[in-house]
Amino acid sequence: MLPTPSPHKRLGLMAYALPPITFSEPTTPLPLQPIWDALRVLDIPTAEKTLSAFPLANHSPPVQAAALAARAAALAARADAHCAAELAEASLALHPNQWMAHRVLLSLMVSRHAYGEAIAYLGRLPTLQSTLAGDEPLSLREQLTALAAWHCRLEAWDEAQACLARAYPQGVATMPVALQNDWFRLALYQQHLPDALVAAQSLITCSPVPEQDIILQVLVQQGWSDEALSLYEQAYTAAPESELLRRRLVGLYIRKQQYEHARSLLATTPLSIAA
Repeated sequence: MLPTPSPHKRLGLMAYALPPITFSEPTTPLPLQPIWDALRVLDIPTAEKTLSAFPLANHSPPVQAAALAARAAALAARADAHCAAELAEASLALHPNQWMAHRVLLSLMVSRHAYGEAIAYLGRLPTLQSTLAGDEPLSLREQLTALAAWHCRLEAWDEAQACLARAYPQGVATMPVALQNDWFRLALYQQHLPDALVAAQSLITCSPVPEQDIILQVLVQQGWSDEALSLYEQAYTAAPESELLRRRLVGLYIRKQQYEHARSLLATTPLSIAA
């Protein structure tokens, strides 16, 4: 298992789920609008009733495909996996260039914990250009984040980190905080100091002092006390009122035999016994 910097936070990727289909796309074909309206508010019984009465034969293959994909999504929502998969496949047979039916199939794979299957399946789809009205493609970032999450479920840490790097090519600082925390943990697991430092640097700028301390103490415990000392100095500069950070710095200065630095921090106010 991955080392855990904070006992209060789990690996965010472990709880990641594909974004749900919202049925809010304004390009929905007019005949399908009542179905989309019901599915948008999760009124599954109304959607299924309307879909059951929908005259498929009276419409073009793309409209038929959209209706079948919508019904597959409705069935998946009430855990009728077998019928949902059959309808999704039928939809794809009518109109392969779509995302909705693929998303239903992916959700079914994940629901049965078939993460390897989902990884292989999604890996074949990034260049898919949807031509289905009312469709909701997954962005490349959403795809890569999902792949990272599924790799984490399989404890394939290198692959998970590679997917996150591709999802956020501008760097760790552009990731949501939960994913920055993931990046930090993945770097710790692989004992990769540069990646851990990048994440720690970013995390301490947006975390309260107690969480900064947890992150930096992990670096110390990993044996990276020199790097932790530098980050503690930055944190203390930003929060000079923190007795906890001052206490940590004094301890690290003594550990590194930097006694003058320790004395300077103790010169004005002695450390309290409990900080």
